[in-house]
Amino acid sequence: MQGLFVNCDGKNYNQTVLHDLNMNRIIKTFILTGLLLFVINGIISAQNQIYINRNYRPGQTEREQMVAQYYPFSSTVLDLSKFRERYPAYKNMVPEEVTIRPPDLTGLKDVVYSVSYLEVPGEAEGILLITLVANYFSDEPIHFFDFNLDKNFTNDRNSRYIFPEKTEVQSFTFTKTGNNFRQYTIDILNPEFQVSTDPELEIAQNKQEGEMALPSIDYANLEKSSSKNAIPRKKQLIFLQFKTVIGFGGISYSYTLPVTNYPSRYNVEFNSKGIGTELTFAFKQFRLGTTARVENLFYWTSKRYTQIQEPYTTCEKDRWGRLVCTNYDGVMEEINREIKPKNRYSVGLIGEYAFILTRRTDLVPYIEAGFMQYFNDQFVPNRSYPDVSYTFDMFQTYGGGLRLKHNVGNNGDIVISAGFEKMQFNPKGYFDGVENLQNGQYQTAFSLGYQFGIL
Repeated sequence: MQGLFVNCDGKNYNQTVLHDLNMNRIIKTFILTGLLLFVINGIISAQNQIYINRNYRPGQTEREQMVAQYYPFSSTVLDLSKFRERYPAYKNMVPEEVTIRPPDLTGLKDVVYSVSYLEVPGEAEGILLITLVANYFSDEPIHFFDFNLDKNFTNDRNSRYIFPEKTEVQSFTFTKTGNNFRQYTIDILNPEFQVSTDPELEIAQNKQEGEMALPSIDYANLEKSSSKNAIPRKKQLIFLQFKTVIGFGGISYSYTLPVTNYPSRYNVEFNSKGIGTELTFAFKQFRLGTTARVENLFYWTSKRYTQIQEPYTTCEKDRWGRLVCTNYDGVMEEINREIKPKNRYSVGLIGEYAFILTRRTDLVPYIEAGFMQYFNDQFVPNRSYPDVSYTFDMFQTYGGGLRLKHNVGNNGDIVISAGFEKMQFNPKGYFDGVENLQNGQYQTAFSLGYQFGIL
């Protein structure tokens, strides 16, 4: 006979059934416990708590040390090129520039960016931590933290913080949202306890009687604007440029001699080298100005083709009895028989418009028009008869091209230009009496220059 178990309710249960019920409860409890542990572990791993200190004095901590770099807040676009140069190991992790949406800085002064890149153990991508510090040179600097790491300081609650006087270290929690939610706890040292780490010299240079000017910020259009058009442009109105020039050109004339009624051609190819200067006036992204250039024509080659009779063919037999024919085109070819001028100068007007590519680089199409004149302007068509010569009048030139301007600091730009020029080569009186005169003269010019603001 099977034994009976009586529970507190007075109900009778078969002991075997009770045993099965207990086993089911144990299994369910085990499964629920496993799921709970899995969820808890997921939450803990998602938080991924880390503790990183920066600017600690040597010997006072065993934690990882990260030193912040400081840059004046002169634009909502933060240029990180110097930060990348200082930390080349992070060059592939840190962009060249980022666009910041700052908080309300009304009434504040001496605002700087504090920038750190913090490696995260076990993760390929670290944290680019950017903090705004206002009243930087005062006894109570104000820190603005970007707690959600989205470069937008206007959507962070309680982002404004002043370190208490006797608080050496304060812990802050930063959250990275997106596909992988992460939270990081970062210990930040009170600036009063920091040791100088050779702060950026540009901060001292930009400090004017304890107050650095803040840029005007269009908050309404900040999110719509890209990093390219949110950059304060240079305020200089007048720019001076010096440049070296190298050119490759050609001249082509075709005409008919009325005496013979036969066509003739005169082709010239040349290279040039020279120096030039430009003085331009800025109107926002437009610039208008004057240009001047001196060139030396260091390589000429010319060919003159004059038809003197009708084409004909002669035939004769060779020693094996085969008929061999020769075609004569009736054209006389003359190569490099003349003496041409070697130096010239040009002056003109230039206009350009700058399309901003990056914070430092502009793509600039330009047009120019002016006049050119040869120095030793004698053209001798046949060096065997040097008494017969012709002179050149000043002639018109016009053209255009593209420039790439890259800012290298101190309002200076490296300028690389490539352009096309249309010009003339018409010795006065030399082509008188010919018919059907057609010509084309061109030069492709490349230049390398340096431009800087003078006012």
